Amino acid sequence: MIMRNIIFPGILIFTLVSCSALEPGEYIYNLWASVNKIEVTHNRNGRLYLDVYLTIPTPCHQYHRRDMKISGDTVYVRYYTKIKKETVCIQVLSDKKITDSIELERRKNYLFKFWQLGGSYLDTLIYIN
Repeated sequence: MIMRNIIFPGILIFTLVSCSALEPGEYIYNLWASVNKIEVTHNRNGRLYLDVYLTIPTPCHQYHRRDMKISGDTVYVRYYTKIKKETVCIQVLSDKKITDSIELERRKNYLFKFWQLGGSYLDTLIYIN
């Protein structure tokens, strides 16, 4: 009787802890997001504000991060998504709109190259105010 009173609560606590908040490592990171279109919403004081329209692998993917590399007057931009491991999701490309801001030190024309599916780029010339 005493053993049952110890084991049952122990199993219950283990089950509740196992099903609690997400632990690190429960996502798959750095999955591609293809840029379809960008809209400049504000451009002032060296900061560019954008609405970015992405194509993501499935509707279950979430925006994760942006990588940006500057080479002279060219700015390479790539967006990534994440998804929970073990997620069962319809396998269909989906669209997602995110808002982003990019800060650059020098006010001048930059050629922005936003990564697209297939390894091509959406090229956009933007003057940073």
